[in-house]
Amino acid sequence: MSKPKPKRITVAVSDEGYDAISFLAKLNRSSRGRVLGEVVEMALPMLITSAGAFEAAEAMTEDERDKFFAAMRRAEDALLTVTEHTVSNVTRTRQ
Repeated sequence: MSKPKPKRITVAVSDEGYDAISFLAKLNRSSRGRVLGEVVEMALPMLITSAGAFEAAEAMTEDERDKFFAAMRRAEDALLTVTEHTVSNVTRTRQ
């Protein structure tokens, strides 16, 4: 039995994104499309969870939605702090 053919999409990225994707593709001896596909697959659980949360938000009252999005912004800020800390540690480790 053959595997279903993967779906294809076109994605616009910044010059910086293009360069980073190209660099990773060269390191892995693969295509830019494969690199992006792998990134999307890794992010898929978060994308599915986010889609479910936004779907639930559609059924909320305006007040509930405001509280929900405020909580989401706080969570995003916390994640950005962790990410910035991690990147800082990695950068210091490489120096």
